[in-house]
Amino acid sequence: MNSTEITASNDAFIKAWRYWSDRSPAGTVAHLDGVIAPWMNHTWPICNLSFLADEVRDEADLTRRIEAALAHAQTRQLGWIFFVSADFLPAALRPRMETIFARYALTAGFTMTGMASEALLPPRRTLPTLDIRPVNDAANRSAVGEINCQGYHMPEEWGIEALNVAPLWETPPAYGYVAYLDGQPVSCAKTVVLDDYLYVGLVATRPGHQGHGYGEAVMRHSITQAQQACGLQRIVLHATDQGLPLYQAMGFHAITPFQGFMLPHEE
Repeated sequence: MNSTEITASNDAFIKAWRYWSDRSPAGTVAHLDGVIAPWMNHTWPICNLSFLADEVRDEADLTRRIEAALAHAQTRQLGWIFFVSADFLPAALRPRMETIFARYALTAGFTMTGMASEALLPPRRTLPTLDIRPVNDAANRSAVGEINCQGYHMPEEWGIEALNVAPLWETPPAYGYVAYLDGQPVSCAKTVVLDDYLYVGLVATRPGHQGHGYGEAVMRHSITQAQQACGLQRIVLHATDQGLPLYQAMGFHAITPFQGFMLPHEE
């Protein structure tokens, strides 16, 4: 993958989380020494992220940036994640990336892969018929929080508190939807207009309802609504390992993996 796409994927990750931070009641965006940290300042660690601002020159440069991110986090006393693409490191440094972070008690957690698509492929199967509703009230905002936390095995109250915030869902630029089955919310997705592309996030399905195409159905609906409203075709996202196969089948190509580093008690 070329460096331009890798840089664009890193920038999209930052801009997406800045979108959240800028619209959260306690959100902040810190520009540190080679690090950008958009934080919602919430208990849920995924709400508080740090990223490399640009490519790392050498080991001393990397350690300085880690120390800057740690110093910022220590003033907050909240769970957080430092997402790093190994492609932003010199080739000789990449095999030792985890070892260097471990010196600061930051351990490798889950990975998110930057992906993009210029045009989605047709569905592989007939998608289910669902009652898909816009996220325009407290009930549906809370449903998105519940579904995401259930899908990723986190306390539901974290998601409800973080996401039941009206400015996060204003249309435009956000196109958020919840899919209902038999009157119960089962899946959700959100598409946001960022610059000249669309960014998809918060795709999740309740345990027990996964594997039926609900996530794909609500995600495609969200993307379609955003595209019809703004005319943009390029779609960007960052996929968990769980979601990666679906997105590849939908026509997204992988750009670069981002390794998340966390303190052990925050995993």
